Amino acid sequence: MERLTERNEKDSAYYYPHCFDTGCKSNCYICDFDTKVCQKLGEYEDTGLTPEQIIEIDKLYAEKCKELADIKRQLPPCRVGDTVYLRAFCAYVIAHYDRETNTSECPFEDDCEFEECSNCNERLFKTTIDGIFNNGHGWYMSLAGLSMEIPVANIGKTVFLTQAEGEEALKRMEDSDAESI
Repeated sequence: MERLTERNEKDSAYYYPHCFDTGCKSNCYICDFDTKVCQKLGEYEDTGLTPEQIIEIDKLYAEKCKELADIKRQLPPCRVGDTVYLRAFCAYVIAHYDRETNTSECPFEDDCEFEECSNCNERLFKTTIDGIFNNGHGWYMSLAGLSMEIPVANIGKTVFLTQAEGEEALKRMEDSDAESI
């Protein structure tokens, strides 16, 4: 809100700074200050609120803004439908069963680097987020084609927002496995 008045530091009285700032020499009775004051006072009175109520509303608004900021900090950095990269074992893949051919197909088969399919294979899966939910113990994600619920806290550990991050983590894991042999 643009203030029309300021407070005098000496006795806390209000005054119209325009008169002092510009060195106004006009007749105060024909000054537009009265009109501006009446306009502002009318707008304030139209709210039907007392100064105390406005101060309380302002305080509550600041509290709600802080609460909202806290909630936003807790929300996952991704949304349903986003592509993510998950480091996991093939045991978690939900295979598609074809009744006509009586066979199961892996939905990730087209981009799999393994010759032999095994539940023990660990790899990087490119998938999408099917759902994000809070079960009372934190935020979790369900991912397309996989039968697991992943804590959102795993982003950057086993779930990655870019393929490069995921591949780098997978390489570090393979390197540490090779060193332990």
